[in-house]
Amino acid sequence: MKVFNIRLSAWLGISFCLLLACQTRQKPQKEEPSQIQNPKPLMDAKTDSLKQYLDEERLRRKQQGKE
Repeated sequence: MKVFNIRLSAWLGISFCLLLACQTRQKPQKEEPSQIQNPKPLMDAKTDSLKQYLDEERLRRKQQGKE
């Protein structure tokens, strides 16, 4: 039983050392450009034309309701 405990302790020590060695050798991760630096436009041509169409439709309905 004593030999088993010594072997177990040795394997645990070796595996722990290997684990630490692998953790320290990890490649640094590349930083991706932030979305803040390259923001996406809020309105593109499609959404802008849709907004304009909806505004015109609202205005037309308001004018129909007043008549």
